[in-house]
Parts: sequence; structure tokens; C-alpha cells
Amino acid sequence: MVLLTAGLLALAAVELLPLLIVQLSQLISTGPSLLTAAEQGINQAQAWATSYGLPTDFVGFSSDLATQVGWVATQLSQRLLGILGATVSIAIDMVIVLALAVFLLLGAEPITADLIR
Repeated sequence: MVLLTAGLLALAAVELLPLLIVQLSQLISTGPSLLTAAEQGINQAQAWATSYGLPTDFVGFSSDLATQVGWVATQLSQRLLGILGATVSIAIDMVIVLALAVFLLLGAEPITADLIR
């Protein structure tokens, strides 16, 4: 049962890890275009506010938006890399434990005989 579970987890990791990496790289590559689109939206809102005679001090908001998005992206990437590192570490530990368990189950008698001597 443990071997089946470990096998399923390994299969899921092998199948899902590349998809996760592809999606993360797509998110990182579209980040600048999202920031550009947000700045264009702010500029359009500023033009609209100007046309109606409203206050148009959006410069601070635009720079704050870029700063906050950069901070969120940094935090997200750090957390994702931490999760990825922990997942790989756990997977390696599971493989080692399973290999040692199988080794001990198959060769326990000679090992115990050597330890007794």
C-alpha cells in the first residue's frame, strides 16, 4: 500500500512538475505586459479625469502600483521556489526510505547475521 501511494505520488510529481514550471514561466513572461496594460489603463483614466476637470494626480499611484506588483511577484516566486525545493527534498527522501526498506526486507537475514557476529 505504501509502495502504491509512493508510486502514485512520484507519477503525479513527474506529470505535474513540468506543467507547473511551464505555467510559472508563462506568468513571469507576461508580467511586464500586464504592468504595461495597467499603466495604459491609468493613463486612460487620467485622460478621462482631465476631460471632466477632475484631479489627475495618478503618478504616485502608478509608481506605487509598479512597486507593489514587483513586491508581490518577488514574494510569490520565493514561496513557489520554497515549495518546489521542499517537494523535491521530500520526494528524494521518500525514494531513499523506500529503497532502504526494500533492501532491508530482501536482505535482512544476512545483515542480522553479520551484526550478530
